[in-house]
Amino acid sequence: MKRLALISDIHGNFEGLAAVLADIEAQRCDRILCLGDIVDGGDGDVECVRFVRDSGMACVRGNHDDNNDVALPWDLQEYLWSLPYTLIEEDMIFAHISPRYKQNQITDQYEAWNVFEECEARLMFVGHAHTAQLYGEKSPYSAEALPQIIVRNQPISLDPYDRYIICAGAIGYSRDGVRMPQYCIYDRAKETIEFRAVEGPLIK
Repeated sequence: MKRLALISDIHGNFEGLAAVLADIEAQRCDRILCLGDIVDGGDGDVECVRFVRDSGMACVRGNHDDNNDVALPWDLQEYLWSLPYTLIEEDMIFAHISPRYKQNQITDQYEAWNVFEECEARLMFVGHAHTAQLYGEKSPYSAEALPQIIVRNQPISLDPYDRYIICAGAIGYSRDGVRMPQYCIYDRAKETIEFRAVEGPLIK
């Protein structure tokens, strides 16, 4: 695995997902992993779940996958309920809200510090917040992680001796003012993370 695309918070936005998938192909990613919340928001819930399931991509379970009011065929809802809450691969952990036992949303350097204190993985990928975020463990401040500057559509070098929390952004709708579907790419060989914003529709 050289280039891993992380998608999250699709929320039934099938057209937005299609735009992101086209960009992933153009960026020559080797693999896609979904960080949850496939459903609940747009009108393409069935198509989104069916695509994620039938593609065989690894996926964790989001809170909207767990509990929703979506009228899904039973086999698709069973698929959502079968998804794990976390996945661990080598020095990486993948979760929807947080890899901590206590599922607090990660939106600031203080909660990010709590995650570093509790979890041992070097790279922690999450969704849920609908914002692109990058925190490093190395920080000059006590009890605070260090927020990193986000530059979209440009690789950001990672320190091989630091640990990071990466929030992938959202395909369904954003909470960071960027009116575009977003995802991120981790390049294992180059040790970079790239936050991508692509032309495509969001949920209205």
